[in-house]
Amino acid sequence: MSTETITQALPTHCAALGLTLVVRAATDQELPPIPEHAWRAAELMERPTRVAVQPQAQGRHRLALGRFGDFAVDLVTNTVDVYRLPDAGIAIAEVLEGPVLLHALATRGIHALHASAFQLPDGRVYAFTAESGTGKSSLAARARRHGWIRVADDLLALTLDHGRIVALPGLHQPKLTAVEQPGALLPERLALAGLFRLRRTVGSAHRQALGANAACTLLLWATVATRVYTPASLAAHLGFAARFAEAVRDGKLDVATLDLPDRQEDIAGALDEVLMLLHG
Repeated sequence: MSTETITQALPTHCAALGLTLVVRAATDQELPPIPEHAWRAAELMERPTRVAVQPQAQGRHRLALGRFGDFAVDLVTNTVDVYRLPDAGIAIAEVLEGPVLLHALATRGIHALHASAFQLPDGRVYAFTAESGTGKSSLAARARRHGWIRVADDLLALTLDHGRIVALPGLHQPKLTAVEQPGALLPERLALAGLFRLRRTVGSAHRQALGANAACTLLLWATVATRVYTPASLAAHLGFAARFAEAVRDGKLDVATLDLPDRQEDIAGALDEVLMLLHG
């Protein structure tokens, strides 16, 4: 694909959480092929692909994302060079706001969970993660009816701030329209009070607290885009997970599984049961 064709299809920049990357068409020579052993199976934007992350120079990494395109991210100049666009049907803006930005944010110690999050009327912020189809979206809709404020819909950014685990509401939510994005009306940082994994169950709603080790495992499971992390980012992420586990052990974070009753005849009542478990 020619540089002119790529330029016509590109946004001028992508940005999130204080980081802005200028987007431009690559003008240098073609990149060398990636050895077969460097590729890894991955799921990006809920679709399977394979990826390879390779250093090119200090602060510059190549992100070969298979069907999602080929990029070089330079964190010294804050630029993204586009060598190949995504396949037809995949929007370049979504890739830039997704795996490309998440790669860059990870180098700054900011990690994204596949989770929704809400602030309760008393100020506590809780995050919810689950397998697809468990009922996370239904619970989110019910929570808003109870006056809970949406912090994140599908992607929640977390980082450390003076030893505290904090949520960063400014991450773009791909399933929400521009007017539904929650970040603009919230503080830049909110202390995280808890993380819950939703599960379907037969019977009543139930809450089971997780210990530090299980909480660490849950955080690692819920983090998205780790396949596009550099080795340094992966090491930092493990360190972050350890700090997360310490906060659970010290009673500073509430991490648990929440069993959501599978009652099709009374969906609203089942959702309310779960929400009531969190009001105590």
